[in-house]
Amino acid sequence: FKERLSDANRLLVVYFTATWCAPCKRISPLFDQLPKKFPSVNFSKVVESRCEELVNKLKIEAFPTFRFYLSAKKVGEVEGADFSAVQRKVEALRPQEEEDECSENTSSSESENDGDAGEETLDRNTTDLYVMNDTLECALSNCIVCCYKIVLGPGTQDACIPNKRPEECHRLQKAGKAGTDTTRGKKLTQGLYQRGDHILTVGDGDLSFSLALARAFLQVDRKGKNKKSEGSSDEVPPGIKLVATTHEPLDTLLQTYPAVRPTLRELEARGVEVLHGVDATRLGAAAALRGRRFHRAVWNFPCRGRGLAPGSDGQNQEMESNKQLVREFCKSAEDFLVPWGEVHMTHKTKPPFCHWGIERLGSDLSQLQFKGSVVFDRSCYQPYTNRKALHKKSFPITDAEIFIFSKPSLLCTGNDGGGSENSSLESTTQTLPTVGCSTRGEEGPASTEHAEASPTRGQRVGENQEG
Repeated sequence: FKERLSDANRLLVVYFTATWCAPCKRISPLFDQLPKKFPSVNFSKVVESRCEELVNKLKIEAFPTFRFYLSAKKVGEVEGADFSAVQRKVEALRPQEEEDECSENTSSSESENDGDAGEETLDRNTTDLYVMNDTLECALSNCIVCCYKIVLGPGTQDACIPNKRPEECHRLQKAGKAGTDTTRGKKLTQGLYQRGDHILTVGDGDLSFSLALARAFLQVDRKGKNKKSEGSSDEVPPGIKLVATTHEPLDTLLQTYPAVRPTLRELEARGVEVLHGVDATRLGAAAALRGRRFHRAVWNFPCRGRGLAPGSDGQNQEMESNKQLVREFCKSAEDFLVPWGEVHMTHKTKPPFCHWGIERLGSDLSQLQFKGSVVFDRSCYQPYTNRKALHKKSFPITDAEIFIFSKPSLLCTGNDGGGSENSSLESTTQTLPTVGCSTRGEEGPASTEHAEASPTRGQRVGENQEG
């Protein structure tokens, strides 16, 4: 450590971590990528259990902590698993020579690899765009539908609209021929949701999205009884707690979607709580939801269905009405989220929908923070089918993204154990910044309320695929 401090010409970034710290485990894979991105910066990792004397000497109280040194002097510090703040600090403090060298290498790389699309070339009106591995793997197998999902951007739509609907992805075709869905939780458990989550779905027209989550996480034994969590035997891992809601009352739902009856029976068999007549903008009015908190609140393709002319949902006055709908939903959902919970809102991104500015709408009336978006892949959520409001027909969603907003969490600074933040985008991509940390108390490691996310392998759009 002293030898690295003595290097006056290089920035030293020291990452203080602990084996019992859940946020540390989630951010460690991201930290390990930094030496490749900043080759002239020294990066060191200090594990509390192995270097306790050093940790005590430097008075490290919270984990993770990142300290920045130049010429043996501390020049900066970041507490908590805020990976974005760490990267910004490195970029601000690294030597000027490296910035020039990086610029030259970038220019050289662009000239040598003419036409190679990087992250900055993908203008999709979002801060960060991510893609799940399953979608990327399908695109690499020459699936036109999935390729289009990834490369779509303003200015390219007229040139590359492939006339392909999600149903033409070979994964959905294979499932249709077999008569069953092929996901069964294999990808969902490695994506935006995980076992142990309390999830609220709203506006789920025919409840097919809720059914996709239920099939992924909630198992049913041969007698048709839910086997999700009670007693939680080794053979049956704990599932999720899912509350599915529809805006329409039950009689209207059955009239609009006659085929929903088997879905209702299966959801009941899997232990899903289904509520009808729930207004997503007034969740507090639903007596069954009062006093409850969720890790995720999900609404796919929010739209005011009543009083709008067909095809006008993204236009002019209708657009303003729908934007207000998004604002009111986020404000309402915020009160039903745990401190580090998330709102997941799926929507189209082609004009005119890209003009909604969904990234900003989420925080207009609430404290929610936009974290990034994920390319929406319907094949990962079989048997989900998107429907028009109060209509049996679906609509093209090749350009859709899941916009993710997070409720701010408090930084852990005492011995109360705090709460470990669990960003679904981290478990999807390992590249999204989060805020959260654990603290050391006199009695040992801080406790965490939420189950730790298992690291998975996903990518930000524009990154090279490795491994």
